[in-house]
Amino acid sequence: MYKLTVKTLTLVSVFILTIVSTATIIPKSISTLSGTWVLDSLQSDLGKVQDACPKSIKINIADKIVSIEKIATNGEVRKEKFMVDGKPVSVPVPVKGYIKISTITFKEGLFEVSSNYTVEKDDKGNPAYSYQRKEIYAVSADGKILTYTDNFTGTKGNQVFKGVYNKDK
Repeated sequence: MYKLTVKTLTLVSVFILTIVSTATIIPKSISTLSGTWVLDSLQSDLGKVQDACPKSIKINIADKIVSIEKIATNGEVRKEKFMVDGKPVSVPVPVKGYIKISTITFKEGLFEVSSNYTVEKDDKGNPAYSYQRKEIYAVSADGKILTYTDNFTGTKGNQVFKGVYNKDK
């Protein structure tokens, strides 16, 4: 027979709480974000930059990985993968000199990708700079509309774009 002391119970409790507190719980409503979404440019707020938001976004949430594929209006494809544990990941950027570190967080009906960019030099040879980007992917209650908000904040100013997407059937 094992004798459980207060000290042993305390250590076991701390261990269990540590595991539970580091686990990321994905709300069930997030699963409705999976699928292909097509930009509704008439409902979107793109400001002066008409190609600010991707023309389509494909989201796949499976096996504790969130995959996002964005197709720009010029046909360029960007793919990103995030672990749902919320730990920062280095995301490949197809532009020389860019470094992107991102994290993902979940709330009911949405997830948010927060990224910090460091640019060694821009394509015109300008000095290094950095900026932050917050992308929010929110699904409507009926699961048919995705709102994508893209917010840039940095030394070169702030920009916010809002794309409204319909679920592709």
